[in-house]
Amino acid sequence: MTKKWLLVVGLVLFLAGILSFIPNPLVGATSFFQLATLAAVVSIILGAYFIYAAYESGDKHKKILKIWGIVFVVVAIAGFLFGITLNIPDAWLSLIVGIIFIWLSEKTKTVL
Repeated sequence: MTKKWLLVVGLVLFLAGILSFIPNPLVGATSFFQLATLAAVVSIILGAYFIYAAYESGDKHKKILKIWGIVFVVVAIAGFLFGITLNIPDAWLSLIVGIIFIWLSEKTKTVL
């Protein structure tokens, strides 16, 4: 189950990063989910990493989910409290993804 989540989120981040360079109302610098150029590049890199990690063998998936879940939650809290590089939809999305990642890392029984 952790591999599927890494793959899905990786694909979404990768595609959102690519899509932000094409004018559209959903993802971009002035869209619903605001993604500046640097954030778009980070999304592409992080998405590619999650896709790679989803196909990697071994038991690292639980650790990857926990670490990045915490990062997503911290980014969301920073977005809510300080408005740092996020609009409110971005902050909510980061919070939801972070909570799901942390929950999945605790739910799975993989040994690190």
